[in-house]
Amino acid sequence: MALTLFPAEDVVKGWRALAEARLWAGVPDEAWIGVSSSLGGPASLRDLALFTPELLRGGISGAKVRSEGVTRPLTALEIVKVGLLWRVARHAYGFDCSDPFAGAPAAQEVGSFTAEARIEPNKGANSACPSYRECGSAGMGASAGEPEVPGIGKRHTLAFARNVQFAVSGTNMYLFVDLSTIVGPSSTGKTTLIATTAGTRAVGASNVVIGLNMYLPTDQRFDHDALAPRQEMGRNVVLVRDGTMLVAIIDLSKQSRLTRKGQGKNHSIASSQGNKPVGNAKFGLNVFVPNGASMNLNNFGMWDLQEGPFQGNGFTIRSDRGRTAVEVDLAERAQSNPIAKAIPPVMLSSGLEIRFALRASGRVSAQVDEEHTALVDMASMGASRGLWTMCTKSHIRFEFNPDASVGLSKAKRLQIVASTFNHVSIPGTNLRVFLAVHRPNPKVQDAGVASAANHDDAAPE
Repeated sequence: MALTLFPAEDVVKGWRALAEARLWAGVPDEAWIGVSSSLGGPASLRDLALFTPELLRGGISGAKVRSEGVTRPLTALEIVKVGLLWRVARHAYGFDCSDPFAGAPAAQEVGSFTAEARIEPNKGANSACPSYRECGSAGMGASAGEPEVPGIGKRHTLAFARNVQFAVSGTNMYLFVDLSTIVGPSSTGKTTLIATTAGTRAVGASNVVIGLNMYLPTDQRFDHDALAPRQEMGRNVVLVRDGTMLVAIIDLSKQSRLTRKGQGKNHSIASSQGNKPVGNAKFGLNVFVPNGASMNLNNFGMWDLQEGPFQGNGFTIRSDRGRTAVEVDLAERAQSNPIAKAIPPVMLSSGLEIRFALRASGRVSAQVDEEHTALVDMASMGASRGLWTMCTKSHIRFEFNPDASVGLSKAKRLQIVASTFNHVSIPGTNLRVFLAVHRPNPKVQDAGVASAANHDDAAPE
């Protein structure tokens, strides 16, 4: 079976901005900024498709890349990736998508090398490129013996957020905000939300946490023309406008620093350092890793309990006979305080967010004087709903039904699956637990109204 160099048609149809196609093609940010400036700033896939091969080569030849304080031409790899992006755009709109460099004159300079000297055209290329399948291995130096170029930067919806999506490529994280979308009024009615994470949100099981807000006064409409094509903001935040999409670029490899946030400490990765003007709107962003957690660049997806238990900071979450259980080995964690804590909250592929903390009060170490070897309804311990627990001297377990709903949060944005609502004491022990399980409220999701200023669903500290 022949390998394919091009994306499937359904992937292309799912792209809503040029940035998504660029992420798929693997064109580096600094290279694209140089090429885009040289070409006059194409704002969409359609704009790029309109360039002839000659204009594309001229734009690449005139592009200057600024990298680490030095200006340079594009590298060979950057050029072929730009060429691939152009070919995909051309094919998407029914234009000839053959190799733009195959017929380049020998003496024509393309970036830092001549086309003839460095690019070997594929003599068997199908110049008409009638379909993705037929065009997949044609041109661009591809051959049957080379591995398939993987699609990168697939865009994911950030759980519980409104109009915020993300993609990860290498050590770069990209946050997407659709500027043509209005989320709705804030809870105070003083501002109109364009995008919000409604508090801070964990990105899968990566331990990376994001807080983002973009808003404007209620008496104004967003002015797209007032938005700069590129804007550096605060520390390690770059904003790029791509048509109707605003893309925030964060380098996750940047060395973090320990900063105070409330009463705790977090390792800050990037920050806009306040709500800053973006056109006539305001934009605020913080990206951090909680103290005590380590970043996992290989786990930005949601955790699927069907594939195995989730191992957290002193606790384990597993699926068991239709219920979800949160377990702590007290013998192993007896000297720790907190004994266990979800930092950040755990995001499951089922759409659930789990916030959890188990502490020992009075004494530093955990102590169990009275064992509960059968499950006990925690409603008998206070205001808890939808939770059961059992406890021995060496083990404590909490269970809930992942499909249940016991009510709505104050802002009606979240369905409460199970919750202690506050820290609850476990009888016969010196243990206090906070456990809250939420899922987005579909009705509010559809309405698109969220509060960025008054987030009332976070776990108490």
